[in-house]
Amino acid sequence: MNLLVTPQWSSQNDKFNISSESAQVVVSACDTDSKSKDCVVELIKKYAEQYGVRVDLAISIADCESDFKVNARGDSGKAYGIYQFHKPTFDMFSKKLGEKLDYFSTEDNIKLAMWAMANDKGFHWSCYRKIASR
Repeated sequence: MNLLVTPQWSSQNDKFNISSESAQVVVSACDTDSKSKDCVVELIKKYAEQYGVRVDLAISIADCESDFKVNARGDSGKAYGIYQFHKPTFDMFSKKLGEKLDYFSTEDNIKLAMWAMANDKGFHWSCYRKIASR
């Protein structure tokens, strides 16, 4: 939960004033690169549903690949993020998706992984091969 405050300009004293009347609570406002597991899972659910990927499968793969750690590194430093993309694979998939995505963005990492799984590219992840075959 975040608190959103809108400052009000006061011409009387030439400055912005912040009051409790201008404050409102914003619920479920994980920013796009939040490091909390709950926010990561929220993003996984969002993009799994958007791309038609089984949510339970997507969550299990993220757990296996990175333990939901947004800055996880693997494969001797070659893999990064929730879904442990290698940079060349990330760039290739981004191009196929038709979007310029940020390799270090948690949301882009998740979005691209869901797109890849929805487009029969899940075999790129060892965890996908292991979990999907169950």
